Amino acid sequence: MCPARISTDQQTLADLRCELAERTAERDGFKAERDEALAREAATAEVLGVINSSPGDLAPVFEAMLEMALTLCGATFGDLLTYGNELFHVSAEVHSENETAKRKNPFPAQPNGLLMR
Repeated sequence: MCPARISTDQQTLADLRCELAERTAERDGFKAERDEALAREAATAEVLGVINSSPGDLAPVFEAMLEMALTLCGATFGDLLTYGNELFHVSAEVHSENETAKRKNPFPAQPNGLLMR
């Protein structure tokens, strides 16, 4: 073969490898999106199952919602707050400080605080 042909073939091979790497990265991104969507669907199904199994009792529903949110976010602790009568109430918590005290003591929102936004 002539050297020009080898150079062209090598360039074509390099171009194909580059395109393959791009497509592989794109595929991996789509797989990650799919996996996240499947995790959200599974979490939703689990929460709906809790809702169906405990009609009228919101505590298990709030706990399941918080657990699923923490799992999806990769968080290790959190609170689920409800708002009523101008006070925030801790309705569920996972690995939070002063859990019992927070549940018993609803608190008002600060006028320009994060929770009022």
